[in-house]
Amino acid sequence: MGEDRAVAAGPDSEGGGRWRDHRQVIDAIAFKYRTGTPWIDLPEHFGSWEGVHNRLREWAADGTGEKVFTALLA
Repeated sequence: MGEDRAVAAGPDSEGGGRWRDHRQVIDAIAFKYRTGTPWIDLPEHFGSWEGVHNRLREWAADGTGEKVFTALLA
């Protein structure tokens, strides 16, 4: 569990800041696919569209995305 907290509060790969809450990123990804909106048109309240897109790409590459979405479907 401590490891999850470290990831959730870890540094952003581009700006050295803190990552946006994973729940908000999942909401942004769900919104994007539910509405079919282009990434660049993602509403600002989800944060930077680039950040959301990059997190999705990272999750897809390391297998995290599959684990997250499998858990959400359960």
